[in-house]
Amino acid sequence: MEQFSEFFENLAFMTFSHDRFWVLCAIIVAVILVYQLLLRFAPKTVGPVHHFLQRHPLIWICIPAALLIYFVYVSLGWNLWVSVSDWESGQLEASYGWGGFGNYAKMFSSPDFWPSLRNTLLLGIALSIDALITGFTIGLVQVRLFAGCQLGNVLAAALIIGLSALVISAAGIGIGRKASSRLGAKAEVFGGLILIAIGTRILLEHLGVIG
Repeated sequence: MEQFSEFFENLAFMTFSHDRFWVLCAIIVAVILVYQLLLRFAPKTVGPVHHFLQRHPLIWICIPAALLIYFVYVSLGWNLWVSVSDWESGQLEASYGWGGFGNYAKMFSSPDFWPSLRNTLLLGIALSIDALITGFTIGLVQVRLFAGCQLGNVLAAALIIGLSALVISAAGIGIGRKASSRLGAKAEVFGGLILIAIGTRILLEHLGVIG
């Protein structure tokens, strides 16, 4: 339980420490919800906006693109800068001043680096296959949580999938740590086989091979 509480504390700190960003996200979500409600119950009030969005449907890409830039590329850039910052000996907080590439020299010389890199690449490939199958599933299975509101269906599906992935991943961290301490390398093989089995079953079900 301590590992789970520590995980969620770190997640909350990393996620909700930027108040202005989340206020902006809340405003965007509120505007989208109000627009969808007006489109359903008072379509004339948002008629010009609706026609504009129909003529330019790709404008919706701006929202996920902004989230992608913030959570992926900005984070990557920040982590890159932290990696070359000046870390004082024995301290867990960087001064964020230029410290050179000594950290990378230590990383490459560590005997755990290449096995860790290999495991990360294998995990990335496995998760990519899982994400691909999830995308196929969303495309094949019609989500109709909100009648006549395709955007609402997509957002609801994304929210449910994200929350499910968060809970299962958090549980998997605790289980994986205990399993790896007892089974060692066999635990990695076992986890990979589970992912392959789940993905194969979903694919065969939608191809009609199995019922």
